Amino acid sequence: MITGQSVKEFLSTFNPSGELNSEEGFLYGSGTDEVQGICVCWMASRAAIEYAAQHQCNLIVCHEALTFYDYPLWAANPPGPPWPVDQVRLDLLDAYGIAVLRVHSTVDPTHVGPTLWEIIGLPEPEFRGWAYSQHNITPITVGTLAIRVREALGMAHLRVTGDTEQVVSNVGTAWGGGGLDRHIDIWVEHLLPRGIQALITGETSDFAQRYALDNGVALIETCHSASEDPGLARLAGDLAKRFSTVPVLFRPQEIPWTTL
Repeated sequence: MITGQSVKEFLSTFNPSGELNSEEGFLYGSGTDEVQGICVCWMASRAAIEYAAQHQCNLIVCHEALTFYDYPLWAANPPGPPWPVDQVRLDLLDAYGIAVLRVHSTVDPTHVGPTLWEIIGLPEPEFRGWAYSQHNITPITVGTLAIRVREALGMAHLRVTGDTEQVVSNVGTAWGGGGLDRHIDIWVEHLLPRGIQALITGETSDFAQRYALDNGVALIETCHSASEDPGLARLAGDLAKRFSTVPVLFRPQEIPWTTL
């Protein structure tokens, strides 16, 4: 019998420690029930939960946190009761009998980063960390590189900070939230000393954009989920191979904004 715990044990094999990291594991449910189907997605949003239920998946494997109210960047300790939007998610999980298993920093270096590099045509990194990397590439303008990234991710638009005519050959990546100001310390410690001229990231902020400008680094911003979805699709493929007797579905995460 395949249970959620069976899936957790398989996902743990991607971590050199043989265990998931502290922010990972079951966010809802115990994982003891027999798995009828697995839905892999970036976040267990209301729409993703409904999708899982419609496709008879009683286990969601997601990359991000389930609720907003207890997110550690702003939550009080203790955080108090779930916010209404969170309670809607929890109520849906109860109604459909769905468990939620988070796998995050374990698969960033094994699936998310490598898949991103591959689809946007970056060579193997000269340096890599758990959620960032540095690559030497054939010289290219920032604008041309940005278009290549946009098309590879299937996006209609993205944001570029810096001179689009600048020619770069030393490129960093910091997918997901790696371009936000709260992660500038990663740039300082791991990427700027290696001379990056451009940084391809998931999402960024005004503060971080200005920090990049002052350092002469162009920022190519995609979207947090868009930069990580391809790696999660690859993870779904690995789960499908390992658990071939149950359906494994990948649900792409919709980009939450448009431009006018």
